[in-house]
Amino acid sequence: MKILNTFIKINLIFILFWINLGFCQQVLWNSETYSTGQVIVAEGKAPIVKGNIRSAYEQALNKAMEDAITKALCLVLPKPNKLIKNTQDFIISYSILQQNYTDYCYLQIEVKIDWERLARALNTKGILSTGGGEKVLLFLKLPSADIDFQPQILPIWERFFLIFGLRPVSVQIREDELLDYAFKSGIPLVFAFSLKINPVPKGWQLMAKGRLIETTHQKIIAMAIEKSSIMAQETGTIEALVKSGQNLASGLTLKLATHLHLWLKKQKQNIHKVSLRVSDIHTYSEVFIFLKTFREIRGMKYLCLREISAKEVAYEGYYSNPIPYLLNELTAYGFSIDRVKGGRIFLHK
Repeated sequence: MKILNTFIKINLIFILFWINLGFCQQVLWNSETYSTGQVIVAEGKAPIVKGNIRSAYEQALNKAMEDAITKALCLVLPKPNKLIKNTQDFIISYSILQQNYTDYCYLQIEVKIDWERLARALNTKGILSTGGGEKVLLFLKLPSADIDFQPQILPIWERFFLIFGLRPVSVQIREDELLDYAFKSGIPLVFAFSLKINPVPKGWQLMAKGRLIETTHQKIIAMAIEKSSIMAQETGTIEALVKSGQNLASGLTLKLATHLHLWLKKQKQNIHKVSLRVSDIHTYSEVFIFLKTFREIRGMKYLCLREISAKEVAYEGYYSNPIPYLLNELTAYGFSIDRVKGGRIFLHK
């Protein structure tokens, strides 16, 4: 018994040394990296009746596809069963990983999901408020060295934002540069996730924290924390740590989903149709220079040139923040506001 306890203690010290040696690895890339076509591994099973293998195969395949969509929805909804029908409509492609035939047909498949279409369906049904493909900047701070948490945790957050109709991206920058980079790049949301591991008597304690930050006002939309403990084992300690970290990340998704849903819903309610009417424009080049300038304003969407006359040039589009913010932006670009009438803003350079 003494020999076994000594062996476990040595293993704990060894693992702690490597975790502390490289703690707080920043999981980012050299250039802006997008999540594309995240896949989900799913399973399906159906009985073989009267030797009809083909029928059992088709039933098992349908159940596996339903399982894939359910696993995706579990990240944001506590009870996702049967919320979405015709699950095959949201499957881009699949491949068979395993298949076994006994009294049952068992299939394990890898599914590529049409996240954009799934997000639209959830929004149309009123189940979730989803975005329109806006970016969200991901920042993961993970324990490094011999334990690689990234393959298990990063896909969870990519899928979480994809199902909300957002595009998760990452860049190689320091944590203190996140908000400044996002603001200058027009990225409305930043998500920061951290995982810490601390030794406790006879085992380990893990703590995961997730923060959703609105870039424009540098305001924390939501923050959640999950904790767990695992006992030290003679074997399988690293696998248990990785699994526990994965479970903590999955637990955070449901806590943050409601806040993100409400934030996206509020953003849609704040969208205003605006008409910018600019006087004293003397050349055609100025017309298009101003169009480019207005499109660069944070929160401006779908702006187009509506009308050109000798008196004024009219630009129309949508603005996703309160009108006073737009007035501040316009003055920051050097425009003078003549008057405001509803969504019509009269101004000159």
